[in-house]
This record gives sequence, structure tokens and C-alpha cells, in this order.
Amino acid sequence: IEEHLREDDFKLVYLSERDVGFLNEYFEGDFKVERTFGDDEYIYSIQEHLQSKGKRYSYSRGHWSRFLKQGKASIVRADYNDAEDMGAIKFILDEWSKHHDNSVEMKLSEGVIISEAEKLGIELYIIYMGDKPFSVQGGFDLGNGYFDLCLTKEAWNFSGGAYGAKRLLLEQLAPRYQYINVEEDMGLPGLRQIKRSLAPIRMNEMWSATRIKREGL
Repeated sequence: IEEHLREDDFKLVYLSERDVGFLNEYFEGDFKVERTFGDDEYIYSIQEHLQSKGKRYSYSRGHWSRFLKQGKASIVRADYNDAEDMGAIKFILDEWSKHHDNSVEMKLSEGVIISEAEKLGIELYIIYMGDKPFSVQGGFDLGNGYFDLCLTKEAWNFSGGAYGAKRLLLEQLAPRYQYINVEEDMGLPGLRQIKRSLAPIRMNEMWSATRIKREGL
């Protein structure tokens, strides 16, 4: 951090409460710290979602029911070196891009996730509707029973589709993990509404810190 303090517009993002405490202790007065609500991470209980009991999970049950009505669905863990698996993932991402405004930065980050998945320890899963690739889900082990979901895309939209794909992923993860971190809502009202309606057990609050400019620095 000290090496970057002289940089213009130096900013730290995705800071936890612990990170903020560190800045306040060792860099007191050097940063303006602010809550970034759009960066808050959503944490869900895998077992609670699979059981979906009670009013709290009525929204999830409805989406799962609509997903099942679409026909036979299956999930496979992708083989990084299998041309068919990687081709299916490319098809999903290409189809998703046709219907969404995807920034260059987002495409680059997705490309890195796919091309470097094995090196980064990212698990990739493909969900099929019948024999057609429908969704790709990707993430990695955070330790302590947590799985971080960093990639989720669907080739086409239908009611319950996105949730159903994640539900199949949860079934795969359940033997090894207790919780899933589905990351932030990016401040998008629609995405925030969906993520909150799926009954997170808690939120990981996030902050940002911007360097305070002083004369001579």
C-alpha cells in the first residue's frame, strides 16, 4: 500500500470490516473509507436451499418447480481438456452475449476464468436441458466450507432457469460445502431484488477506500 500512496486516484475496493480496521490502524488519515452497498456479497446455506422449507424459501420453491417443468436437466463437471465440454461452455457464453450488453472488461474476465480455470483452481459445471448446453457455473474453494461462485451464465432465459441451474450446482457441492458465496449485485436493482428474495443467511459488507490527497504527495 505504501508504494502506491503517491499514485493519483489510488483506491482500494472490496474491503472487509477487517481490512478497514487494518487501514485505520496503520494508515490513519490516509484514506476516505465508504460503504459500497453494491459490492456486498450474498451468502447462502446450501442445505437450507436444497431442503427449501418454510415461507422463507417459497420464492425458491416456485422457481425450482418451474425449472423442472421444462424437461430433463442434467449437470456435469467440465473437463478442462475436453474439446466437447469447452465447446459447450463457449456456446453458452456466445448465446448469453447475444442478449446482454457485455463490456469488454467483462468478456476479458470471463475469458480468463475459462482459459485459466485449471491453473486458478476453478471448477466449471455445465447444465444441459435435454442434450443442449444451457448454463455454465464456475467457482472455487474459499476454505472453511465456503464455495465462491464467480461465473454463472445461461444460453437462454425462462422463468426458473437461472435458479434451477444453481440448484443443480448446489446438489453437486453439498457433500463438500456448507455455504455458497454468490458475490455482489453490482448495485443493479433487478439483480439485488432477485438475490435478496433467495433468502441469504447473511451479507458480507464491503467498503472502498480512496487516498486522501495532500500537498506534497
